[in-house]
Amino acid sequence: PPLEQIARGMGRVLAQLHWGVGVDGMDAELVLGGDGLHGLKCWVLDYNQCARWLVQTPLAKLGSDNLTNGAYASNDLKEGAQRLARRIGNCEQYYPKLSQAIYADFKSGYGQTTVELVNAHRPEQPSQEWELGSRAVIAASGAFLREFEEVDRQTQERKGRTGEERC
Repeated sequence: PPLEQIARGMGRVLAQLHWGVGVDGMDAELVLGGDGLHGLKCWVLDYNQCARWLVQTPLAKLGSDNLTNGAYASNDLKEGAQRLARRIGNCEQYYPKLSQAIYADFKSGYGQTTVELVNAHRPEQPSQEWELGSRAVIAASGAFLREFEEVDRQTQERKGRTGEERC
């Protein structure tokens, strides 16, 4: 498949890990492989370093609970997402970065998937709390992406000054 499609898929998988499952996705490996029937698929392997950053099945709990969990429990959703972006942006080298042409596809996949996940959990009669919670998730998703981009900008500046290659 074209690189743009792969990058979009990577964004979709990361959004599903973050908002659908509630794990940070640290060191999860995304592998392309055939399933024998439907062509290439993206498989996610190696969860041994993943940690829960949101409560289990977070979108099913919109409007009823604080969604952050573990080391992120003292943060509101936006701050937790920004903190998550700094952690991933500084340590994970395999996601597309702002400085790469395919980043727009990665960003699009992440953002669209977050909206789709929220909408898939929309009750028939959403409460005001649910509406507020859903807007908070979408805003936190955007905050994640903006912070992820800022980390990349800072990394690129640092590399330019020092010739450094790794975080």
